[in-house]
Amino acid sequence: MENSDMYLEHYLAKNKQEADRLGLNDEAKVILRFDILWSGWECDYYGWIVETKDGKRIAISTDHGFLVEIDSKFLCEKITMYKAVAKETEKAVLMLV
Repeated sequence: MENSDMYLEHYLAKNKQEADRLGLNDEAKVILRFDILWSGWECDYYGWIVETKDGKRIAISTDHGFLVEIDSKFLCEKITMYKAVAKETEKAVLMLV
């Protein structure tokens, strides 16, 4: 897969059937790798936007080591959580100054 990385390659090999179902073959290419933050969880920390050979763009990540497709709703929920955590952290900082 074009522009891939060792993390994605590991999950593609481990989850070959799901990768094939999603069209993630040698002709697909990674458009973007981005961080996914979890409160209290140290795994499943990357997401990828991938373009399949037919031009379809999909978002993928991992869930307990399994390759999964994610959608914009999931990503928007993560953004809402990130904003809430940032606001709480800013409040904590202000309590210390």
